[in-house]
Amino acid sequence: MLSVRDLVRLVLVLFRNAGFHSVTRMHVIKACYLIEREYFKERKQRLTDLYYYNYLYGPFNMRIVNVLEEMTDRGVIGRGEDEYTYDISDLHYLNDDRLMKIVGKPILDKVMRIIRKYPYAFDLADYVHRLPEVRNTPFGESIRFK
Repeated sequence: MLSVRDLVRLVLVLFRNAGFHSVTRMHVIKACYLIEREYFKERKQRLTDLYYYNYLYGPFNMRIVNVLEEMTDRGVIGRGEDEYTYDISDLHYLNDDRLMKIVGKPILDKVMRIIRKYPYAFDLADYVHRLPEVRNTPFGESIRFK
């Protein structure tokens, strides 16, 4: 299993490799969810111990936000234009082949295509919110991978 920190790190590198210089919490949370979802679909097991709860803009977990804030406090990523945005322009050194091998290239490629197709946070959230397991989960309840 990956730690939440490793998953967030991997997602930030994906966004940086896709050409993003900043991301929002929403970007990161939705991409974490997508990686976990695709990993579960392919391998029939969980990638992390995170549970995602269905809130206003789809899957949410405060532990991801806590990791982002911790990374900001340590200077690994910068603060963006507001409290919900992070500067990732200097993340080249975070590439981690070990994490990429654990998740697998096909899964990362698929999530990368989705990230590129929906570069705006609300568009990505809308895409994720339309996924059947998210759409069919009542507000505030844990989303189950299927």
